Amino acid sequence: MAEQNWDNLPDHILVNIFSFLSLTERVQAGYVCKSWQDCFNSPYLWKRFVFRFFKSEDQRLLKCLKKHGPWLRHLNILLDQEVKINRDNLCETLSWIANMKERRIQSLRIYFCGENPLFYAGVEIANLLHKIFKPDEDVETLIDLKEVDLGGLGIAFDDNLFNLLAGNNQNLQRLNIQNKSLICKVTPACVINIIKKCKKLKDLRLFYTSMSDEVLEALCAPDRRPLEYLSLLCTRTEKFGKVLSKEAWMKLTKASPNLKVGLQFDHTIPVHKIWEITIPQIPLYALRFETFTELIEEVEYVTATFHKTLQKISLHTPPGDKLERALLNLVASCNLKALYVFCVLSEETIDKILETRPELKERKSYVLKHTKDPLPWVKAIEIEQVFQP
Repeated sequence: MAEQNWDNLPDHILVNIFSFLSLTERVQAGYVCKSWQDCFNSPYLWKRFVFRFFKSEDQRLLKCLKKHGPWLRHLNILLDQEVKINRDNLCETLSWIANMKERRIQSLRIYFCGENPLFYAGVEIANLLHKIFKPDEDVETLIDLKEVDLGGLGIAFDDNLFNLLAGNNQNLQRLNIQNKSLICKVTPACVINIIKKCKKLKDLRLFYTSMSDEVLEALCAPDRRPLEYLSLLCTRTEKFGKVLSKEAWMKLTKASPNLKVGLQFDHTIPVHKIWEITIPQIPLYALRFETFTELIEEVEYVTATFHKTLQKISLHTPPGDKLERALLNLVASCNLKALYVFCVLSEETIDKILETRPELKERKSYVLKHTKDPLPWVKAIEIEQVFQP
């Protein structure tokens, strides 16, 4: 009987174990022995790349892309944008993807961490994305992009970039352009073009300023797939903007009966706009109030209006007894799957919330504090992962 040890593990089991390791850990494991190096080179492991560029030595990870890139299907890139070498590594990665002779990539996600460098516009990144979205004639695109998530970028987008994406990737199913830029230059006309060309689109995340009644009507076209999730980020640009009408929302919910909607309000939006935008005709599923203002009336309104559909909520607001009573009513009325409250609550209120909704504790999808901790309590990227449909 063969000795039971790591040397005798079948390759397919080793490959499966490797699939749970980060790219850096996988590289280290590949140096153990020839058998492990063979498993390290298995095409199965290289369909999904997750690059984390946070220090200069992370540049060595690019060797894996150049060696195993032909197998690539899904690419996630996280980087500290404040350090130039990390931005250079991102550009080298995107350049390599753009110039691949046979491209099979299906999904692309980029997320910036750290502080944005002063006056950094990310022009070189935008130019490389243009090349990826519209390959050169000598690049054979074997599979269209199905998912593009640029919500973590801190650069301003324009219509040209996404018109290229829609024109050359008509199998697109998920698109997130809710980025960290202070200005959104993507117009409703561009969004309508995306909707008309990408008829399989089911998950769309935009700035509210890129919306119009005509956009909602385009989503109702009978020849396209019903929309499943629509997330809208509302900022200061909505101060003088036009609010989507209840009639357009009613048409959309009729055309997409299973639609879930997420609304995000940042600290720059005037409070009166919150009331104008959050109308009862919206099938509100997720809500993020990051206004840092008192939100008692807003919480009470949301509870009364959206108790049948609301499942995830995040609040940045001053503490108080009235807020705690409003939260208890919210928790009792809504079937919440996630609750993030960024202010101090009493221990009694926290106990009542978790007693009413024990599934929050089971999923670990909550932030409830009775003592003030250093901010931020939860990393933004973790919040984003929770606020998925």
